[in-house]
Amino acid sequence: YVPSSPNGPQIGLSEFEDEIQQAIMDNSADVLSLSFGGAEIDLASYILGPNNVYNNNGFGPTEFAALAAEGIATFVSSGDSGAQGCAHFSFGSTASGNCVEYPASDASVTAVGGVTTPLDNAGRFVGPLTAWGLQTQSGFSGTGGGISAYVPAPAWQTGAGVASGLRNLPDVSLEADQNTGVATIVNASYGFTGSGAYGGTSVAAPETAAMWALLLSACKQTPA
Repeated sequence: YVPSSPNGPQIGLSEFEDEIQQAIMDNSADVLSLSFGGAEIDLASYILGPNNVYNNNGFGPTEFAALAAEGIATFVSSGDSGAQGCAHFSFGSTASGNCVEYPASDASVTAVGGVTTPLDNAGRFVGPLTAWGLQTQSGFSGTGGGISAYVPAPAWQTGAGVASGLRNLPDVSLEADQNTGVATIVNASYGFTGSGAYGGTSVAAPETAAMWALLLSACKQTPA
């Protein structure tokens, strides 16, 4: 996606390639948070290797495996279209039906979904945690999830409720429902200023990345 303004930044799939290559080359980050994705079927040439077969040497899987090999934890938003990653943010896609989004479905990343967190003004739970979805918002909004069409299930992905054979996602979930979600103060010269509630798995992914960064920081300060 490229904004209509010729001087505006490129966003998402049109921009991330150089940034990931830079992160691999620098090998200095501990954590990455990515809030973008596209329907797997539209990115098959990026995911699959020679002869359109998944064998871990497609360009995308090679990149994310390189990050993992360097010890860089990568957290990716699973999408805000429920299981209909093909149907919502299609941008001209001919895909239809249920599907998951890439790079959240990559085996070397942590796919981050969203939950609804019903809290009162004192921060106390007034109901159960539930998957963020149509119970609070209409339309397609909801935590992205489902089963990959291409990526085999990692060896660690087992247990009750896990479909066998192919990658299941998301892996973890945090607050993403804007109706119960993150209070944000904005002070921006280019547009909206003030405060408001924001959501989406693009909130949940950096939340999770921040938690992991704090954990890593604490581990580094703990004497051996």
